[in-house]
Amino acid sequence: MQRGYQVFEVKPGNEKEFLLPLAVQSLWGVGPATLSKLEAIGVRTVADLAELDVEIVCAAVGDVNGRHLHALAQGIDDRIVQPDRIAKSIGHEETFSTDLTTHDELRVQLVRLCDAVARRTRDAGVAAGTLLLKVKFSSFESVTRSVTPTVPLTTGPSMVAALEPLLAMLDYSQGVRLLGVHAQKLTEQSERTPRLFDDGGESPEDIEEHWKPASRAVDLIVDRFGAGMIGPVSGLHTKKPGQSPSGPVAE
Repeated sequence: MQRGYQVFEVKPGNEKEFLLPLAVQSLWGVGPATLSKLEAIGVRTVADLAELDVEIVCAAVGDVNGRHLHALAQGIDDRIVQPDRIAKSIGHEETFSTDLTTHDELRVQLVRLCDAVARRTRDAGVAAGTLLLKVKFSSFESVTRSVTPTVPLTTGPSMVAALEPLLAMLDYSQGVRLLGVHAQKLTEQSERTPRLFDDGGESPEDIEEHWKPASRAVDLIVDRFGAGMIGPVSGLHTKKPGQSPSGPVAE
């Protein structure tokens, strides 16, 4: 196999032909310590491991690990493949070509990043239980701050409302080189029961409830016409996430 991003198909019946020539550390679970123990009993390749009696392997690396690795060397793995696991986090980071020093400048970027993260959470069918703000200054010092709303969030405006107070508490007079927003502790999206009375609150939770219908409409427009057709007003004269040569980086 050549290096790089490629897909290599191992057809049914050809598992051993593919596996046996590989170095034994190619097997999942063979780290430096296990490799040292296997090399001590003469195992260098997957073929060497497959040919050994399983009891010899167990004596070298332990019963559970030995039986597991010996089975892998035979091309046997009964674990269920889970192709659609929920991501652990969803995030965007932007590195700026010119340091940002004012709250207004940073808020514009915060809105853009929150909008991008919120869009991806909705696409994935998840909500952000915790939000993390990452700031890297011109001195390359990095700080992170996090907040856990009382309800998981899926809309850009509610994420901005949750993170902007954290941003305002930082001293960014020296200049901000990078800004990042990450949705963590992801949970499946659920419908929130509407309240009987609207108290006109401006908490992230209130804004989430108010913006959910509009966000769904935005998603439909983006799906049909593309991401460039609609977005936050504050970002009309700025680049959208992904257009900057140096960012943002999506997780």
